[in-house]
Amino acid sequence: MKRYFANLFYIVPASDVVSIDGNTITLDTGKSIDTILTGNDVEFNENLKESGANDYYEQKTTPISHSVESTIRTKYRKEKVIVQLKTTQGEVFTWGTKEVPVRLTLDSGLNADTWQMKRSATSPLIQ
Repeated sequence: MKRYFANLFYIVPASDVVSIDGNTITLDTGKSIDTILTGNDVEFNENLKESGANDYYEQKTTPISHSVESTIRTKYRKEKVIVQLKTTQGEVFTWGTKEVPVRLTLDSGLNADTWQMKRSATSPLIQ
């Protein structure tokens, strides 16, 4: 079944995460998850790559958000993060672990910001 993701995602620096249990993320005291609104629904791509002994899944998405505050931009410019994606049906998928977080590059535009996120994993996010 194809899943369609909503026009938002939740994000937190991996360094702020104490633990992850399923879709429950426990953060350091005083830290919080940021909600980022995008201009369109988030498109998540996941492809199986064959690699000698161990196959892996190349996972990536490049949502374009409305312009975010400079504090958010500075916080996530080049960071390893944990991301939660939500489908239009309300399902939540936690992407990344403390051991293998999502790599993020944030590029600023005039009226929008581009969030380039990618991760290689041994198991798929969406089954």
